Amino acid sequence: MRKNSVSFIFAILCSMLLMISSIQAGGHGHDRPVKKGILLVAFGSSIPEAQVSFENIEKKVRAAFPDVPVHWAYTSSIIRHKLAKEGETTGFCCRGFGKNDG
Repeated sequence: MRKNSVSFIFAILCSMLLMISSIQAGGHGHDRPVKKGILLVAFGSSIPEAQVSFENIEKKVRAAFPDVPVHWAYTSSIIRHKLAKEGETTGFCCRGFGKNDG
């Protein structure tokens, strides 16, 4: 069951990346450089063991798209505040791209 869930999430992320790429390829007459990136979004978890699942998803995405930057965003304000206290910067899902370029 867990392996199927990870595969399903991975398939959705790949589909989203392809959709975003095709939309950006249209250009709408503008000659701007295309910026690509993958935003992984999760509610988050304060349980250390749950981080293993996030790391596995990220590892698979990075392996499938090695030249595309990958960023995380968490919808839980509690998780974002906790990570900020630990010195990790994360974005909210609606502001993930364009921020935290590193």
